[in-house]
Amino acid sequence: MIAVFDASREFDSEDEEIFNLLKNKINIIILNKIDLNNKKITREIIENKIGEKEIIEISAKENIGIEKIYEKIINLCDLMCTKVNMTLEKRLIDIMVRRGVHDNTVYHIKEAQKLKEQIDEMLGHNVYDLFPDVLEN
Repeated sequence: MIAVFDASREFDSEDEEIFNLLKNKINIIILNKIDLNNKKITREIIENKIGEKEIIEISAKENIGIEKIYEKIINLCDLMCTKVNMTLEKRLIDIMVRRGVHDNTVYHIKEAQKLKEQIDEMLGHNVYDLFPDVLEN
């Protein structure tokens, strides 16, 4: 789920509904209009509502932070789009072999590990417990 919040608006019931949908789900949370001085929705407000999650702060107008959205979506898709079941670690190696290692590779590895930890936390156990064949590959 991708949720975009407008920092220039007051928090309202529609935002509350969105926060309820975000709880316990894998999501990308975006806070737009961070270039404004008088923000009405802040990182702190979002964290108070749904807990500490990664929040991508952007200014679409000033083109700030947009690349982080792209990277997050690419990471999620690249990790999930494979015909063979494999562990996260094997998938990351597969991606590096295909794409090579770049300046932001360490960042992508850390983000992927955070995503797996988030899934494990939501499940209450290791996601690999659901797919024993993954560990055998």
